[in-house]
Amino acid sequence: MKEEQIMETNYNEVLSKNIQNLRKANNMTQEELASICNISFQAISKWENNLTSPDISLLPVIAKTFKCSIDSLFSSNPEVDEDQIGEDDIRVVVYLGKKKILSKDPLTEEIEIDLKTKVNNFYSYGDLSYSGKLEVSKNLEITGDINCDNINCGGNIQVGGEMNADDIKCTPGVLGNYDISAGGDITADNINCGGVTVGGDFTADDVSCGGVTVGGDITADNISCGGVSCRDISTDSLSSGGVKCNNIDGETISTGGMTAANITTTKLKTGDLTCKGDLEAETIECDGDINCYGSFEVSGNVRAKNIVEK
Repeated sequence: MKEEQIMETNYNEVLSKNIQNLRKANNMTQEELASICNISFQAISKWENNLTSPDISLLPVIAKTFKCSIDSLFSSNPEVDEDQIGEDDIRVVVYLGKKKILSKDPLTEEIEIDLKTKVNNFYSYGDLSYSGKLEVSKNLEITGDINCDNINCGGNIQVGGEMNADDIKCTPGVLGNYDISAGGDITADNINCGGVTVGGDFTADDVSCGGVTVGGDITADNISCGGVSCRDISTDSLSSGGVKCNNIDGETISTGGMTAANITTTKLKTGDLTCKGDLEAETIECDGDINCYGSFEVSGNVRAKNIVEK
């Protein structure tokens, strides 16, 4: 008898908490719920404080109001009854393999997912904010923005919006490193991948990749890549197969070839160099030709096959 009483009290506590949480999740006041149940709001307050419990005849009304089953009202993790979801209702459903681990209304409920294991593929149709290290064996696809501490992905990363993270790494595979693509800005401390395509601006401390294509500006301490194409570059150290940009401001630049509007640097080592604006440098070593359409100022040594000022 004593054990049965303890069990009953626990269920009452679970029910009271669920009613309160479901009411708040649906942006409903105690008065509104009371009106639906045809009782006083004081009675709702007593339910939620575990002073009294709803009459058994009201359980179907409560379950229908919150679109869940009666059994779910007594569960520590209540789930939505799929049969009661309307055609116009928006739901977020998360599956881990074939197992559903989450079903919530994104307009009224905060969505939190705790991934304790490494997943194969990760798809998110919206924004994603993840605290900790996100490990994905294959591909990561986000239609919105992503905010994360660390990302380790065994495949490609595709983000429709902005991407903010401390460390981003696409683990090398059989075909080499994989790529990162973002429709908005990318902001990160360290990036190691096959290639980066950014629709907006690209800001990072250290970048090591096959190539970088940026619709906006690049700001980085160190860049090591196969090639760079962007609007403006501001960096301490740049090592690249080729560079094509509007303006570049860097301490040390080493590249296979460069085309830019204006170049300001301390040390420049390149293949062919075409500067459509002004060129300022202390030292230039060019294995090919230098074509400068603006002013050409070098305080130190210049070595090149041909220098043409136009």
